[in-house]
Amino acid sequence: MIKNLPFILALFLLGLSLRTIVTTASLSPFIHWTILIISTMLLIWSMIAMILNIGVQRIEKIRSEMDL
Repeated sequence: MIKNLPFILALFLLGLSLRTIVTTASLSPFIHWTILIISTMLLIWSMIAMILNIGVQRIEKIRSEMDL
C-alpha cells in the first residue's frame, strides 16, 4: 500500500494549491465555484485514501507479526 502514498500526497497538494488559487485570485463566479468544488473533492478523496492506507498498513503489520 506504500506505493500509493506519493499519489495520495500529490492529490492532497493539488487540492491545497487549487484552494489557494481560488482564495487569492479574483475569478469569474463560474470558474471560482468549479475550482472550489474540484479542490474540495480532491482534498476529501485524498484524506479518505490516507486513512484507508494507514488502516491497511496496520492490518498488514498485525498479520506479519502473527505469522512469525
